[in-house]
Amino acid sequence: DLADLEKLKKDIEGGDLSENAVLEKYNGIISNLMRLGTAATNAKTAQGIGKVMNTMTMLERAKVNAALLRDRLTRILKSHRVLTEDRIFCLVRIKGEVDINLDSALVVSDKTREDIRKLMHGEKWKRFNTLFSNVLGHASDGNYDETPKFCHDLATQLSDQITAITLYELELLRKRTLRIQSESEKIIWVSLIALLLL
Repeated sequence: DLADLEKLKKDIEGGDLSENAVLEKYNGIISNLMRLGTAATNAKTAQGIGKVMNTMTMLERAKVNAALLRDRLTRILKSHRVLTEDRIFCLVRIKGEVDINLDSALVVSDKTREDIRKLMHGEKWKRFNTLFSNVLGHASDGNYDETPKFCHDLATQLSDQITAITLYELELLRKRTLRIQSESEKIIWVSLIALLLL
């Protein structure tokens, strides 16, 4: 599914899909990931690693939605497009996905928890929220008081921060998984030796 996300990202960047097609494909991929994450969370996994995997899905979801929102807003500002109610709802939903998934990423390291707090209370985040409000406020006339470049650059900086947070937690998960695997192998070897000595 993560490979499907990368392919979808390339299709979006290449302009090969309509907005409705993007949402349909994206929602399908994320739904599958969330089902896997929920199953892992509810299952009895080594040292609670299932909950960590579910948190990784939330961070990935925030990252992908941040990039999607950046691209949508940049296109809107370039075209001075008047927004229909459906498009407004779509933007609000995507923005909500970013906010909710970052807020819900609870099973993380202390460093990541602090990084998320700093991100969501930082000046760049506040400025982006202002930009987002301005776009919604002028949805009916298209007279947006923001430039596409500023929007793209600011949103990219925020998206890059979310990506960095996600990669940091992913590396911790990788190390934790290797440690669990190593400990499991030691237990198996000890058990085998004990059996041989019987």
